[in-house]
Amino acid sequence: MIFGVGALLLFAAIELLAIRIQPSTHPWGRFEPGSWQTVRVTTEAFAGGGDSTTDIADVTTRLVRIDKDGVVLARETKRGDAVTEDGETKYAWDGTIFRGTADEKYSVSEFYLEGRTYTCQKHELRTEENGRKTMTKAWYSPDQSPYFLKTLTKIKGNRREMTLMEVTALNVEKTVLDEQFQCWESERVTSSKVAKKHRRSYSTMTVPGGIILAESETVDSQQGTMSTKRVELIAYSGIGATAADGNLISRENILPNGDFDKGDGGPFSWQRIDGLTTFWVKDPDPERGMVLKVDTDVLQAQAYKWWSRLANGADPRNAPLKAPTTEPKYDTLAGLDGVFYWSNAIPIEHGKKYWITVDVKGQQMFVWLVGYAEMPDLSFAADNAAVQSYLAKAGEGSGRISNTPSRTTDKKGFFEKYSFKGRMDAGGSDEWQTYSRRNKPFGPTRFTPDVKYVRIMLYPYWPPGEYYIDNVNLVEYDPERHGEKSGTMPGRH
Repeated sequence: MIFGVGALLLFAAIELLAIRIQPSTHPWGRFEPGSWQTVRVTTEAFAGGGDSTTDIADVTTRLVRIDKDGVVLARETKRGDAVTEDGETKYAWDGTIFRGTADEKYSVSEFYLEGRTYTCQKHELRTEENGRKTMTKAWYSPDQSPYFLKTLTKIKGNRREMTLMEVTALNVEKTVLDEQFQCWESERVTSSKVAKKHRRSYSTMTVPGGIILAESETVDSQQGTMSTKRVELIAYSGIGATAADGNLISRENILPNGDFDKGDGGPFSWQRIDGLTTFWVKDPDPERGMVLKVDTDVLQAQAYKWWSRLANGADPRNAPLKAPTTEPKYDTLAGLDGVFYWSNAIPIEHGKKYWITVDVKGQQMFVWLVGYAEMPDLSFAADNAAVQSYLAKAGEGSGRISNTPSRTTDKKGFFEKYSFKGRMDAGGSDEWQTYSRRNKPFGPTRFTPDVKYVRIMLYPYWPPGEYYIDNVNLVEYDPERHGEKSGTMPGRH
């Protein structure tokens, strides 16, 4: 089970507005896409006469994407040599599967735990799908992790069912994988007309998804115990974890997967490759591993047409073959838009300065650091005004390219929802070199104190050709290591 967390409830003079969820306080949302956990699920089913069968499955859950209103997860189940994969599923922050909302209400309530009363924001959600009505109530306390302290779900229709989950203890120590975790304990009871299921779980914010151990029993009203189940964490990988206040857990490179070595069909924690202008390739040097390849010698018309399909779910492996280009190539992406490639959003700390280094092989390009007051939209080309204009017109049937920025270094209209942006130059050699912004750190909150998240955009442009990028590092600025002066000249490290 996924336990959601929230951040803020706003009150108006007459009405109560919606809970605003802070991803960094969610046991999935606080990690970067590509984070995963594997649990071993051991189920023993009982039949008449005392016979029983045992099923053992290893279930891997991977974080695909973080949206403003929830998370998208994908699961893989392995039984022996057989592997089955579930499609991507979107979950709301409270752990419910994302469905169309019929009605949503908010109020104030309380929850009593371990001798203390917690003031909670009660969130009530009613949905209806195929004649099945579901009502979910969630008690959220902004003062106490795991934040959602209680949920109640009632299902009406052909299959009536009620599920109650309550946190029953805080600060419980459990050892799994020879590692000691500080956990919260919760109990979940699911009741229907014919059976009741009781589950006790232990979860922690330090593991993607939270759950590390759970045991449950399903009892039939007439036949007695039908099955027992044990869930235990056997492996996990958390990328880019943040603390409950949104600050990053200390580590050297706060940009997850900056070396592009982790991925599946494309690098985790970065924009999807498109198979036409961006590629995830193995460098000839085995010590360098996987790198990003960018081709700007692509006709803008072909790229926009393919990007329209990509934004609607097309597989990058089905990208078209690149159409021939001709001199002077002003109709290519190099001559018009450039090629953008974005990292996922990274929480930053107010008042801190940051330092970027990047390895590039190819002509000169830009590296942008872009800051946002809110969690930005991570969907493909969300920050590209020209592409968004094209996609909107394509949806209307015209598919006409308009509002394309000029081929100048000032891409007016390109960033639409940022509060801060800073640039450094990189590249200019046919050999791998490391670049940084000479003696000048980035200060995203210096003049824009509302910035809470940043993204890195890799931006090759002119001349048309191939660019290779690796080892993108975003670290907290250290004046003893990096130096500082007021000049803005970009340089090499």
